[in-house]
Amino acid sequence: MILRRSPRLRSPSFSNAKPNLVNMLAKSSVRRTVLIIAFLFLSCLLLHRVADSLRFQLPPSGSLFAFPSIFPSSLFDNDLSLPDSEEYRLENVLKDAAMQDRTVILTTLNEAWASPNSVIDLFLESFRIGYGTRRLLNHLVIIALDEKAFKRCLALHTHCFALVTEGVDFHTEAYFMTSAYLKMMWRRIDFLRAILEMGYNFVFTDADIMWFRDPFPRFYLDADFEIACDHFLGSSDDIENRPNGGFNHVKSNNRSIEFYKFWYSSRDTYPGYHDQDVLNIIKFDPLITDIGLNMRFLDTAFFGGLCEPSKDLNLVSTMHANCCYGLDSKLHDLRIMLQDWKTFLSLPPALKRVSIMSWNVPQNCSLESLRHYGSPRSDLQ
Repeated sequence: MILRRSPRLRSPSFSNAKPNLVNMLAKSSVRRTVLIIAFLFLSCLLLHRVADSLRFQLPPSGSLFAFPSIFPSSLFDNDLSLPDSEEYRLENVLKDAAMQDRTVILTTLNEAWASPNSVIDLFLESFRIGYGTRRLLNHLVIIALDEKAFKRCLALHTHCFALVTEGVDFHTEAYFMTSAYLKMMWRRIDFLRAILEMGYNFVFTDADIMWFRDPFPRFYLDADFEIACDHFLGSSDDIENRPNGGFNHVKSNNRSIEFYKFWYSSRDTYPGYHDQDVLNIIKFDPLITDIGLNMRFLDTAFFGGLCEPSKDLNLVSTMHANCCYGLDSKLHDLRIMLQDWKTFLSLPPALKRVSIMSWNVPQNCSLESLRHYGSPRSDLQ
């Protein structure tokens, strides 16, 4: 019997296998590349959407002053204790705006006052046309209390800071003595205390105050805390003067810091009262003397308002739309006030000196408008 070998299976030659292997590897590499590109694209898209949804919470990299910071109330624990990173952002805004002696000018702004042709436009216009006030815009920081106010600030001004209170809506008009009004006023006091603790002096001004002259020459050199008045009784030392918290000049030192802590903590002692009424109570407290605070009251001849207008336009530094209820009434009288100032500026020097002009306000603003919205101050006296 003849044994025959089984036919050998012929394996493909190496020369034929090599192209097939290369093709397989190439196809696998392409698939991996496509998968990687798709993954990266989806990741970037997701990050973009997250960033877009948080665009009002996060500052863009490389743009320190375009969006300095936002402080949710949860970061403050009711006493504005700031994380280092957040404080650094605020520090840079203040540093950029500060004068050589670390003084800044501060005002607060919400959506109601930030809309076009509203309070903020008149406020900034007064700086531009006042005597020696245009340069002070370089030192003004606008504290925005909501997103729309912040965006409007960026469109109008250089130094903007966003201060948002979580769970509190400050964007609408805060009517006098309402809950929103009280929260806004007390939040302001605590924020100003934090500014003092950072070593900055400040002039705080409501945005419904027109700046017609540089007020700094009228400040007292020895004062720790000086404040404008609704009614001035003739002496800057008279504690019976009726102060208005819408305009004050404060130096950063241990005395002023302790005073602001005491002022803010007094909101619990007198619940339901706003900061100005509480100030009118605690200004008599022995603690003021104990801490050595030098408190002075500013003459309405220079720092006037609708409660008690400055009589001489040759002397006036600021005019406040105080003793006025409602945004529409404020705007009406502020526009007249600003026009009065422009008319004064247009007079020949000889006519300016004889003080023939007086204010044409108040008109829509009056004490009568406050009667139904008065504070409980009379109950305390």
